[in-house]
Amino acid sequence: MKETISALQEELAAFPWREEGLQNIKRWKTRRPMYYRPDLSTHSKHVAWLAAAALPAALPLLGAFDAKKMCAVALVHDDAEIVTGDYEAGNKANMAHEQLAAIDKHERKAIHELAARFPKTVGGYTYEELLFDILDLESKEAQFAKYLDRFDGFGEGIHEIYAGNPQFTEKIVTEYGPMPHFYDLNVDLRARMMEKHSALAGLKDTSLFFSFPPFPDWKEVVQKGSFHTRERLAETTEFAQYDIWKKTILDSGDEKEIKHLYLQQESI
Repeated sequence: MKETISALQEELAAFPWREEGLQNIKRWKTRRPMYYRPDLSTHSKHVAWLAAAALPAALPLLGAFDAKKMCAVALVHDDAEIVTGDYEAGNKANMAHEQLAAIDKHERKAIHELAARFPKTVGGYTYEELLFDILDLESKEAQFAKYLDRFDGFGEGIHEIYAGNPQFTEKIVTEYGPMPHFYDLNVDLRARMMEKHSALAGLKDTSLFFSFPPFPDWKEVVQKGSFHTRERLAETTEFAQYDIWKKTILDSGDEKEIKHLYLQQESI
């Protein structure tokens, strides 16, 4: 799968200004500071790597499944945000139906705009159809990629807790109201995906990626936390899901990508 992802990345690199657009969108904008803040470019790669790592154990249970399409969907899953910007899940959890419908309309318009701007295909798949698939989650490939998208968001937040960032154990209040703790919301969203999509339901508890182990005491973890170093990234913790998130990135990324995990960008 590594070669497949690399080939797809090469194709996408030819999309004018796409990579720059993704790099300009930073995640978790309500959290200040975030020591290792990812952008959409880094996040999209993580999702593809995580999906590829999760697939071997899942594939026998998925039936007919296009692994290459899944990788393509994972890599482009947030492209619409080049136009719309990033909508945080915690804010969306507090939005009214009308507000969510407006976001959906904005995203669909953005997809049409990007499809008119960029090459028509990637990996032999229609680029516009891939973007609508991740929005509507019609295919098993898109559902699988979206689940790992949420798993990566979970890992990003836990990474900050182990770095000692108290922002990620506190509730944040925004214009939409108090946001739920990200780890509770993330698990709830992934569990609901499993309930809704039969392809995912069959994967429950088949691997660390598709299980819901009890949390450690995050308040205690953050108090003991310290800034990450290259050497400490490979160390195990008491939370195996965080360890497999780190390991997947360490195994898949080059040194430039791995630096995002320990090169501190912001401070208190």
